[in-house]
Amino acid sequence: MPVGIAGEDADHVERVRAAGLKVTPQRIAIVRELTHDPTHPTAQELYERLLPGNPSMSFATVYNTLDALAAKGLCAGRSMAPGPTRFDPNMEPHDHAVCDRCGLVRDVH
Repeated sequence: MPVGIAGEDADHVERVRAAGLKVTPQRIAIVRELTHDPTHPTAQELYERLLPGNPSMSFATVYNTLDALAAKGLCAGRSMAPGPTRFDPNMEPHDHAVCDRCGLVRDVH
């Protein structure tokens, strides 16, 4: 692990490594943002939030990282029609509530 990475960021580094991905600042930012977002964001939502602090990041990087994390069981792609796939970092069994008006998604434990 690189010197100076401790605590929560070290956990994010390990999640990226566990997915078999090269550890990059962009991928750490994606995992950090996904982990702290209870709304099950779409790849586009994550991309738009992260772009100001990561101007060289592409949408493909976000989507491919989420896809790789989902393939490794570190997050789940949830299809909540209508609309794009949302990504859920909570891999424990649970249900979801979806607002009929705005589409906001939350976990129901």
